[in-house]
Amino acid sequence: MKPRPLPWQPIARNLTQLGFLIAVLYAGIGRHLGWRLPTVDAICPFGALEGAWHLIAHGRYLGKLFPSNLVVAGAVAASVLLAGAAFCGWICPLGTLQDWLSRLGRRLRLPVLRVAPAVERRLAHLRFLTLAVILGLTIHATELVFSEVCPYRAIFSATWLFSPAWRDWPAYALAGAILLAALFVGRAWCRFLCPLGAVLSVVSRLSLARVRCNPEACTGCGICRQACPMNLDPQAAPGPAPSCLACLECVRACPRPEALALSCRRPWLLPRPAQPLLPLAAVLVFAGVIALASTTGVWATSGMGQAYHSALASGERLAPEDIRGWMTLADVSRATGVPLEHLYAAGQLPPDLSPTTPLRELEQRLGFETQDARQIVADYYREHPDTRIEPAGPAPVRLRGRTTLDEIATGYGIPGDRLLGLLGLPATTPGSASLTSLGLNPSRVQRMVEAGLGDR
Repeated sequence: MKPRPLPWQPIARNLTQLGFLIAVLYAGIGRHLGWRLPTVDAICPFGALEGAWHLIAHGRYLGKLFPSNLVVAGAVAASVLLAGAAFCGWICPLGTLQDWLSRLGRRLRLPVLRVAPAVERRLAHLRFLTLAVILGLTIHATELVFSEVCPYRAIFSATWLFSPAWRDWPAYALAGAILLAALFVGRAWCRFLCPLGAVLSVVSRLSLARVRCNPEACTGCGICRQACPMNLDPQAAPGPAPSCLACLECVRACPRPEALALSCRRPWLLPRPAQPLLPLAAVLVFAGVIALASTTGVWATSGMGQAYHSALASGERLAPEDIRGWMTLADVSRATGVPLEHLYAAGQLPPDLSPTTPLRELEQRLGFETQDARQIVADYYREHPDTRIEPAGPAPVRLRGRTTLDEIATGYGIPGDRLLGLLGLPATTPGSASLTSLGLNPSRVQRMVEAGLGDR
């Protein structure tokens, strides 16, 4: 008997995977082209978990992390409650690349390496070991240790295309090994090493939906397991196995339509004909959470410079971990008390380099990373523990994405037309317009306004 047709499922999933893959590549490549886009670090859900301890204990985001990481993590959590690890199967760009390479391997008739169920269960525990090691090292080092080798960042930040560096070879090697393995073993990274997958394999047990097997109709042919990219057996209990991706490949492959189906844990919550739509609903919820955060000003991929402006207002020097890529060398010197001459000498920077150059541009042009600036400042603090900075007084307004032009003008006590001139906006721009609606970065606007006021 032919499987129940699901014509919408493969098309919807392929288009969804392609769309999110393009979006992440757009962000990664756009950053190198100078476009105002978030870094791939700022839209990584695992980053929220990595930096959670530091945020709770110290009230600060670790370098490369921002409120947007919490938003994406929340969006993933919301999608998990609907359809398990649908994020991994429908959204995650690294998972998409592995799926495509697996299909390519089959087209090239490369050997498909099958892992025995007993071995699969043991190897699945490696994800939890990976998770524990990453969190432990991050807490100890107070920086994102994993980012140096993270395959997601290595691939989608596009540094390998625009500014490859020898120091990044471990990340490139790991990413290459993962992509190569995908030709022979379906989603090897997701099944055996992914730290986010470890978390989702536990949380997804709370999911509303799950692929369930009808033992009375099942013949035990094993076709479903062969079709599953995660090598799962729908008849087995979840255990430590990787999470179901809600891709429904097993349902489509099953020769007996009544044997497998995606169904609700509480069938009365949703009519049976609508239950196969839950993975797509999970994707829409994921996108909806991010859209809601963007419109309400919660979404922020720059940290909004809160630590920087707080340091200037209080006269307390900026902590090294709060140095961000948007800051210029002059900003770093002003907020830390480290002389510009020392920054240039310790960083081996060209003497003719403008001090108004953002750190992120130095990373692209000279290979001088934001982390290098943090290390220089930390070393300087150890040698000069009494370093102080001149307080600049409190900023009249702490700018956020939802802050309007009228609020900025009132807070800083400047005419609206002068504010529009400082920001390079048309004279017809309404004062009720928020920074988010104008596509403006709050921290950048704050610096532009304060710099403009300093010229008066």
